[in-house]
Amino acid sequence: MRDFFNGLVLSLGYFTRIPIPYKVEKVSDKSYGYLALTLPLSGVVMGLVTVTLFVWLQAYTNRYFVALLVSVIYLFMYGFLHLEGVADIIDAWHGGHSGKDRYKIMKDPNIGAIGALWTFGLVLIKVASLATLLLSGAYAAVISVLILSRWGVVWMIWLGAFHEASRFIHRMQQALDRRGMVVMTFIVAAVLLLAGYLWLIPVTLVLMFLLYHWLKRTFGFVNGDGLGFVIELSETVLLVGVVFWVT
Repeated sequence: MRDFFNGLVLSLGYFTRIPIPYKVEKVSDKSYGYLALTLPLSGVVMGLVTVTLFVWLQAYTNRYFVALLVSVIYLFMYGFLHLEGVADIIDAWHGGHSGKDRYKIMKDPNIGAIGALWTFGLVLIKVASLATLLLSGAYAAVISVLILSRWGVVWMIWLGAFHEASRFIHRMQQALDRRGMVVMTFIVAAVLLLAGYLWLIPVTLVLMFLLYHWLKRTFGFVNGDGLGFVIELSETVLLVGVVFWVT
């Protein structure tokens, strides 16, 4: 139980900017596994906060403004962490066309103009889609998508091959097991069934498969930046798809 709790705390601490009062003193191998397995829970937490803020604040001012505001707050809740991966991946993709080392470009702390523009465009699409779903009252859809973008990445961590320097990912990968993956997937499927969005599970798996193989084919490796890119792109695609489905 302690390993599970530590893994949950680490998951929220690493992948969100929500204040966590508890500090993990020692991280066991099992905790790394639970860190990955509870990643979808961070989507649940941020989704519930996003929806609750919208429902609460719309009573006080223009609901269209609130929808945009809360959608941007969601980005703040995970510290724009995965958007950095988008910028790095796009810069490396474009830079590699000229024969430059894509891994070095990816690890450069500076962001190029192309990466910044792509990331800005993605943010606009994501915020517009999220705001539209909130205004439509599709709260279950919002939470479902935030869960699935992270659930799919856990499967990618378990089944994928990653760059040798991605030690954090390797620690999580080595600690994952079949039983944990089955239990996590069963819980996610049950939540999606109750929400009415079970059909998004196969869509998510197809997206993860395509994005993983695009990264492998383009760069020859997948690393933490790649996982952040996958979370952001899959989440945006799913949000846009659900907007067309719901509205």
